[in-house]
Amino acid sequence: MNYIAIVKTTCLRYLPALLTILSLCLSGCSDSPAPNRTKRLPVELYLIARPGSGLSGDLIGCNDTIVSVNDTLAGTDRSVAGLMTKLLARQSDEKRYTTVEGLQLDTVVIQRPVRVYLRGHPRLRGVCDHPRIRQQLYRTARQLPGVDSVRFYINGRTLDEVLSLKGG
Repeated sequence: MNYIAIVKTTCLRYLPALLTILSLCLSGCSDSPAPNRTKRLPVELYLIARPGSGLSGDLIGCNDTIVSVNDTLAGTDRSVAGLMTKLLARQSDEKRYTTVEGLQLDTVVIQRPVRVYLRGHPRLRGVCDHPRIRQQLYRTARQLPGVDSVRFYINGRTLDEVLSLKGG
């Protein structure tokens, strides 16, 4: 065998392995996002439709309409804590408003029922805000699988106590 035949035989023997390595290197150079780092999970946040906005949804107390707003959570954070953080950070706009401004998430205890501890002072402008706040919180939290029962606490008091007409 001459030298050229030896080189040809050697190159042909290693060619499949070289092509596999080259293909693996090139596949890492694609423009597609890395898995889970930039993936967004769809969720719904619940806000109150402004009168005359033309939005439709479910009627709640005081003839208000609660509507869902599509949003996303980053990565795999499809949790009650992630949802509450998004809802509490949500700003009102020209067609929808939130009644949970003034509240911040403290902690979430995952057990049955799920317990969500909030802190702050909800801006209660009247009895019509009671069903608005209640519906925004409960509907947003209950959309997750397995979350069928939720209890909310604000500054250590139950939501019912905070929204009670008794005050104090």
